[in-house]
Amino acid sequence: MNVCLIGDGLISLTLAKTLINKKIKVFMYYKNNKKTPDESRTIGISSDNLNFIQKEIIKINKSYIWGINKIEIYQDPNKQKKILNFKKSKKKLFSIIKNNDFYKLLINNLKKNNRFKKIEIKKKSFYSEIINNQKFDLIINCDGNNWISKKYFYKKIFKNYISTAYVTIIDTFITFHDVQLLSSQPPVVVETVPIEGDSLFPAWDNIEIYFSRPMDTTSVTGSLVISPSVDFQTHWDGYQILTIVSDSMEFETDYTLTILDEAQDMYGHYIDGDGNGNSGGNFVLHFRTGPADMIAPDIVSVLPPNVAQDVEILPIINIQFDELLNTEIDLSPYLFLERFQDHSEVPGEFAYYPVYGRSSICYFPDEGLYPNEVYVTRLFSGIMDQFDNMIEVNHSFSFQTGNMDIAITEIDDLEGNMDDYWWAPQSSGSTIGIITDSTWMQPDTQIVSLLYDSNHSMDIGYGWNLSDNEWLIRVYLSGGAPRDVTFNDSKTMQAYVFGDGSGNGFRFCVDDNLPTTSSSNHEVSPWYPIDWIGWKLISWDMDVDGTGDWIGDGILNGTMRFDSFQLTYTEGQSQFGRIYIDDFCIVDNVFLAVESQDLPSEINLGNNFPNPFNMSTEIFFSLGKQRPIQLSVYDILGNKIIDLANDTHQPGEHRVHWNGTNHYGSPVSSGVYIYSLISNNYKKSGRMILLK
Repeated sequence: MNVCLIGDGLISLTLAKTLINKKIKVFMYYKNNKKTPDESRTIGISSDNLNFIQKEIIKINKSYIWGINKIEIYQDPNKQKKILNFKKSKKKLFSIIKNNDFYKLLINNLKKNNRFKKIEIKKKSFYSEIINNQKFDLIINCDGNNWISKKYFYKKIFKNYISTAYVTIIDTFITFHDVQLLSSQPPVVVETVPIEGDSLFPAWDNIEIYFSRPMDTTSVTGSLVISPSVDFQTHWDGYQILTIVSDSMEFETDYTLTILDEAQDMYGHYIDGDGNGNSGGNFVLHFRTGPADMIAPDIVSVLPPNVAQDVEILPIINIQFDELLNTEIDLSPYLFLERFQDHSEVPGEFAYYPVYGRSSICYFPDEGLYPNEVYVTRLFSGIMDQFDNMIEVNHSFSFQTGNMDIAITEIDDLEGNMDDYWWAPQSSGSTIGIITDSTWMQPDTQIVSLLYDSNHSMDIGYGWNLSDNEWLIRVYLSGGAPRDVTFNDSKTMQAYVFGDGSGNGFRFCVDDNLPTTSSSNHEVSPWYPIDWIGWKLISWDMDVDGTGDWIGDGILNGTMRFDSFQLTYTEGQSQFGRIYIDDFCIVDNVFLAVESQDLPSEINLGNNFPNPFNMSTEIFFSLGKQRPIQLSVYDILGNKIIDLANDTHQPGEHRVHWNGTNHYGSPVSSGVYIYSLISNNYKKSGRMILLK
């Protein structure tokens, strides 16, 4: 359950802590009024309420609380006319606590809970966005002076009676100093980060110590001991919050932090370190640091990209992570490729690849996908890294196929004769700037594309000599049947390349103007930065993408054949690396004509795509005859956002674009929206999700 609280006063914070104790997520929206809190204000709490707060909400250290057993209320400041008199000789009437102390206690506790999130309201329109946000199951307004209160709840109350009274608090152990309450109780540590006995404290995090009252910072810092010994620095937030910064704590190590009993508050009271109510006794905190990695794997890239369109009919699905995954569990059930139209699973082969401390999950469909359809790559929660940090949420990435297939002309499937047809990089005079012992070309049987049932791929390893100022590897196609394949610039050159994420460059090279052979006829594709890991289709559409710079004139104007694969070093990127190439070919695009269909006999509202969407989406509908159409978007409360169409449409297929704005042209907030199609007696609606 998700609850939205508006306001960050004591009521809102107390309610937030109560909800979180019930394992409910709380999103607190507040407006920063930049006012300095009044240190003299207090709040009274009855004995029953105090017991409830201590038991059900948050533990309040007794040094924060003053008991009251007598109250006198007067109508005038000179105490001439007493209105009420409350007194109990043995039991407390109630207790008081400083507003600011109670506020800090609550907010410091909440900030450490991952079920709590505090968000500043920076613009008035944010209130309407909160109301329309569909992720909240409940919205509670705890601020009586905001836009929501004034719009929906605020009414002036007129009174014709005197409501001023003067209160005197009488208690033998409380004295007043400039309206500040000062207790004789010794200072104590009320809270720590980490908590006592924490066994997974991040070694890179700061240690925080919260005291019950302002401390003598010099005495506290001088009495601080950490064992085993580490270098650290101290910083104070005011005089009650101590932050200890250290960059030398070891992973998975037991530590003991001690504040010796010589530490004092700013009034000269010695600390009650052992919590027995009396000054004296060391404060001791035991904790253990966690492992080097305590963060779940992060998805750094997805292929095809989310909401991509015109994706090839037979794509490789590639989800890339920032670290290695735990392969002691079967990873294959966590990836699901779904045909969105009927939510069916697309059968295929699964493969996991570790790549230089990162990893890639690839999925190879068994057959081509349907043209012009939406597919969803789903990654389910439960995947863990090698330290058992788990991905706890499901992820989904949608894409739409195009209406083009390919007619393939194979250059080399790289299944055999590789050593006969291809030169090693060192054999080409164009290769320069390499470390010879770290550079090679060889067949490989372990890392192959499973899209076309390959058994071999080309393995190219490289090492760059950084003392040079030019770098090029040329893997030259010297002969055999692949050398005889000719083509022109109407073709698209393709190869599946297994990237190492190095950031270096890869490109194709061809011989132009055959049958004339000359080095001046070498033309190259643009460089493709190797910024991915795992398998990716690299395509050079020669008459669209143009050429890169090398020896030739940069113009593709004749009959061509393939010359070489080339790599280069990009300054600041990896010095060493390794890529694999498979299923090398040239292709022609083949238009997949949609079979002729009769016009629909009636009106039909289809799905929108993409959905969910970020910036814009398209809504599809079809008509069997000319009709008046009204297509509108509503928020989840039924408020109309915008009319997308409101006129007569001809029979056929239609698509209408929505860019996520209202009828004023202003962007709307994230959330669920309803699109509704009305025509005569026909009405149908669909749901779409806008994500920002």
